[in-house]
Amino acid sequence: MSKKLVPILAAALLLAATAGTASAEIALFGNKADTKSWSFSSDGFLNAFYVYEDADSAPANVKGGTIAAGQSSSIRTGLLPCLIAFNAKAPTTNGIDITARLGFYPQIQNGGTRTNFSSQIDTRELWFAADSKYGQVLAGKALNLFQGKSILTDMTLFGVGSTGGPKSAGTTLGHIGTGYLYAQFGPNLRYTSPDLGGLKLALSLTDPSQIKGDVAATVLKSPGVESEISYATKFEGGTAQVWVNGLYQHAGFDAASLAANPAITSSSVTALGVSGGAQVILGGAELLASGFTGKGLGSILLLDTDSLDAVGKERTSSGFLVQATYKIAASDTKLGVNYGMNLMDETANDRATRGAGAHIKDAGSLTFGVYQNITPAWQVMAEFTNTTNKWFNDATQKSNAISVGTFFFF
Repeated sequence: MSKKLVPILAAALLLAATAGTASAEIALFGNKADTKSWSFSSDGFLNAFYVYEDADSAPANVKGGTIAAGQSSSIRTGLLPCLIAFNAKAPTTNGIDITARLGFYPQIQNGGTRTNFSSQIDTRELWFAADSKYGQVLAGKALNLFQGKSILTDMTLFGVGSTGGPKSAGTTLGHIGTGYLYAQFGPNLRYTSPDLGGLKLALSLTDPSQIKGDVAATVLKSPGVESEISYATKFEGGTAQVWVNGLYQHAGFDAASLAANPAITSSSVTALGVSGGAQVILGGAELLASGFTGKGLGSILLLDTDSLDAVGKERTSSGFLVQATYKIAASDTKLGVNYGMNLMDETANDRATRGAGAHIKDAGSLTFGVYQNITPAWQVMAEFTNTTNKWFNDATQKSNAISVGTFFFF
């Protein structure tokens, strides 16, 4: 894995919000069902995993990737960090319910040192929302729409998946970089329509981001735009949902960048992406498929890493994730398998300069998992993940990771 990518992966923290998972809410005062009074509550979870990985040596003359070389062990958080959250609800006024949420997401690992005073405590959620019969308006920091559902429906959300290196500074990857891109938590001004017979529409203005790769477009004159159309339904013995979401972000090069890089082909770049998926749950069985495609998005983290080549051309990327799980009702045990892959295209400049370092071509991972509820508040799990990275110079790197861990929900 590129050393430049390691600190960026520290941002890869995910929201614990998926169907069928134990959750609770502790009322600190008031009752949120009481529409005439204030209420305040707390919720969260803790987790810890033992992770062992055996990875090939890093290939020479390559750029990017999702694998850290060598054998290593760690005791750490998984794809999710831990969470302590606080929720407030105001009295219902004129048919409007206003709620707010503040969520802190800490991690437990020491990163290969005995003494560590810098374990992350990340404020992932800081928002309030107004709900009425006309829909919801949300303002603040929340999980972004684009690729959000792809992450939340991944079974490794409550596991480890691909590690990114057991001693990495952030969480593990799940299928970030090997099935989807990381949606990120960010500042939003978002409207979501009321439920229209299972159909919902959402539109969000997001804090604009640089679009970066070998060069960076940092002039941000307009916000990002993300949108989503989703449909959910229930039927006898099961549920189903489908969704499509999109992203748009424009960014320009400043005068200094254009002067320093005369080969840049345009004064600005545009990132565009579309993502979608479908999930069906029938009895104890679940089938899921999701995917994305776009330009200027990158191969792992959205917009901020390898989105542009050295002359400012947007790289195109795509990915998919397929998954099957089965929950044994009698024992409250879930068995699952999923496979995902992200693919990148070379630009003309990438091909011409491949000798100076080949870019990542594709990265895929296969995970087998067992997830067991001991009590409604306590879950244990085990996973095996095989990850493969390939570059445009035909270099290949593989890793195998075994993880066992536990969650406590409150």
